[in-house]
Formats: sequence, structure tokens, C-alpha cells
Amino acid sequence: MNTSPFYAKKLGSLISSHSWSGKVISVHAEAINIIYPGELLVSLLKNHADMTALGIEVPSLFKDKECLPILEASVEMHRERLTISTGVSVLVIDLSNAPVWEGALKEKDLRCFTRDKLFLLIDALLREGKPGGFLGLISGDFDSPFVRKAWQLLSHIQEEKYRNKRPILRSISTLIGLGVGYTPSGDDFLTGVMLGERIISLKGKDLSPSLSVFPLIPLDEISNGLGRTNPAGRSILFPAIRGHFPQYLLDLLKDTARAEDLGDIRRAIRKAVAHGETSGTDSVSGLCWYMEKVLLKNI
Repeated sequence: MNTSPFYAKKLGSLISSHSWSGKVISVHAEAINIIYPGELLVSLLKNHADMTALGIEVPSLFKDKECLPILEASVEMHRERLTISTGVSVLVIDLSNAPVWEGALKEKDLRCFTRDKLFLLIDALLREGKPGGFLGLISGDFDSPFVRKAWQLLSHIQEEKYRNKRPILRSISTLIGLGVGYTPSGDDFLTGVMLGERIISLKGKDLSPSLSVFPLIPLDEISNGLGRTNPAGRSILFPAIRGHFPQYLLDLLKDTARAEDLGDIRRAIRKAVAHGETSGTDSVSGLCWYMEKVLLKNI
């Protein structure tokens, strides 16, 4: 049995490096998913762009396909060592020197992010986004029954007057678990919505000086609704509720802030929408929907 450890390069901040047990539920060329306590997924990842607060970046594991674990392999975390055992072979991932990865959006990341660049981002999404998910909520294409359902749900969100510091986009959590895909489109969309709220919390007065109502998203409703989706959906929403977002979305915002023209932003969008089947497009659609709602309707 091979027990030579693979060394992790990054450790997601929401993963306990002490004691827990799980099992491998899916194996892909660039990701291995492990069921984690709380019905969340911990992902062993090849690429830094795929990092999340529930991810472990360990590219060396993916260099030899014969090293990859099999489905249902048991997983044990103990004292900063993750052991994956099939009964025949053992893989050990050493986390002791892996820096903790937060996935937090910071004000410095948005230093050159402007209202004009936001609208160029929306234009680029319409040009480059993948069909099949929730892009229709931005483009107005309602051919998909899931898009029609999402539009119906969003149109009924109560925009109450701001009282007692209560969020006013009530019932947006009805999107949880809606749609198809490994991660339901509604969950990706909501992740983008929460990232949009984070942008407004950091940059709102610069983007819309008259903005007065904030926050808008009822995070407690989203948290209470996590049982309505699958482990993959929970594993993107659970970090976002806590202010941790996927690396590819942070890269998109940084690239947009640095962009000099629409061409730069279209290149940034292409990278983002390449994530998953429609996950990237759905997350950016949620971001753009929220930002349009805040800035154009001036809630």
C-alpha cells in the first residue's frame, strides 16, 4: 500500500483539519468529491480556479490516474492528515503546511470596479453565457420551464419597505434547488446574488450614491432552506451565506476591475462561464440580476 503523502497547497477555511469521517461519492479528472458532515461536499481539486471554502487544492494527486481513489472509498481526517482507503490501497493527503484559503471579496479587489464596467459585464454575459441554465433571466429568453418558474418566483418577491433592519428581498430562497445540473441552477444563481450583495456592501455608495436600503438578502431564509437542495448545491450556498465565494468568481471581478475595454471583460466572462456545465453562467447571471435590481431600480 502506498502511504507516501500528497501535499495540499490550499485548505478551504470551512474544512475542519481535525477529526471527521466521510466517503468518496464522485471521481472526475480534476475533482474528487467527498461527503462531509452536514451533508456537504469537500472537494479535492486539481486547479486553483476551482477552489472554494470547502475545497482542498492538491494538484499532485491528479498527475497519475492510477492514484485516484474509487467510489465509496472511506475517508478519515485526523490531525491534519486526510486518509482515503479502499481496503487495498491508501492515499494520504498532508494538510499541515497548507495555507488556509478564505474566498473573501475585499475592497481592494474592487478598487477600479465602476458602474460602467458592471454594464459592460452584463453585455459580455449576454454575448458569452451558456444557454441551458438561468441566462434567460437576463436575456429574456423563457423557453426553459425552469427559467419560467424562476421568473415567476422572482416576480413575486416582496419588496417591502425597510423596517427594523429587515432584508427586503423576501422569499428569494424559493430558488433553492430549482433547475437541473450537478449544482442546481437556482443555487448557483443565489450564490451570484449573494456576491452582488457583497459588492454593494463594499462599493455601494460609489456605484449608486443615493442607495439607502441595505442589506436586501434574507440570509436566514437561505440558510433555513438548504435542506431543499442536494449536497453539491448546499456546498456552494453554505460558504456564500458566510461570505466565502469560489475563486473563479473572485477572478472574474478582479479581471473586470482591471479591464480596459469590453474585449477584456468578454475574455474574463469566457473564463467564468467555462466553469461547470452552466454553473458559471448561472452564478454570473445572479450577480448581474442583483446588481441591475439595486442600481437601475435604486431600491
